Amino acid sequence: LEQLKVENSHLKESLEARQRDDAAKEGDVNLQDQCSVLQERVSTLEGELSIAQKEALSMQATTELPSQRSEETPLLTAAYQQISVLNTQLAHLYTELTL
Repeated sequence: LEQLKVENSHLKESLEARQRDDAAKEGDVNLQDQCSVLQERVSTLEGELSIAQKEALSMQATTELPSQRSEETPLLTAAYQQISVLNTQLAHLYTELTL
């Protein structure tokens, strides 16, 4: 009878240990699921970040264009004035040659 009590006690301890192990395994599976969900979320956020960075670069490029144009404007104005002067000179030369 005493031996049965000891065996019963060992069986109870073994059962409790197995239940703890099963609970730990379920916890591991739950943690793995949570980890997978978080990895998917990180991947999604990285994609959104990449898109946002591309949009920011695009906006920066378009905001820089007017400043480049404003730098080119004086040069273009000078070029058009020079073309106008040359056209006037050509017109005078043509007039002199055709007389």
